[in-house]
Amino acid sequence: LTMVLNTLAIDPGRVWKGVWRWYHESLLDCCVPLQSVKQHGIVLGQFACLARCSGAEATIFQPGEFTLESIRELITDICQSDKADKILVASYFRGTLGQTGSGHFSPIGGYHPPSNSVLILDVARFKYPSHWVSLDLLWRSMHEVDPDTGKPRGFILIQKREPVERAYF
Repeated sequence: LTMVLNTLAIDPGRVWKGVWRWYHESLLDCCVPLQSVKQHGIVLGQFACLARCSGAEATIFQPGEFTLESIRELITDICQSDKADKILVASYFRGTLGQTGSGHFSPIGGYHPPSNSVLILDVARFKYPSHWVSLDLLWRSMHEVDPDTGKPRGFILIQKREPVERAYF
């Protein structure tokens, strides 16, 4: 999530280190206690809550609310846009992709139409670098049920919240 917030240039409203006002995991201290996140991780709704209380708009899409074609169109639109104002984050089950681990969140960084593949910008780079995966396989991995919620995973559309104009009298 910090990678997404920093990419969207969302100001955390406080200093991280020195004069730097960038998001770091230690600044995501709303919705879920940091110690709980470190021990148990987070689920889709908590990810969206953390994004929202950090200054972003976050829209959750779970299987049944979108089709494979509609997600392909959304990914294509975002990846072809000249603006860097929207980021799609996949919530998926690593096992479906042949990886170790369970649930995971990573931004989608690209789409290759001829191979119908998406570029997963894996945020756990110590474990897996960014990699291409078939959209059909990612689709299946998002349909896996999260044992903590009893619901399928999905994806989250994150964008910078429009500033509220203030009227002064």
